[in-house]
Amino acid sequence: MAISLARFYMSKKDYKNSIFWSFKANSLDKNSKESWILFAEAKRALGLENEAQKVLKTYSDFYAFDE
Repeated sequence: MAISLARFYMSKKDYKNSIFWSFKANSLDKNSKESWILFAEAKRALGLENEAQKVLKTYSDFYAFDE
């Protein structure tokens, strides 16, 4: 449900709520690639490029080793 809400808010360009719900989705499943990407995309859309890059690097460093 949290990931669906993150997608919904992203589609409405409500990036702050998308961040909230993608973070919530991530807390439920840290291996969910989609929640990490939605979180980073929303950060980027808000002009927070450095934060977006850190999020993607963290995912890559700690969770993407399975892929």
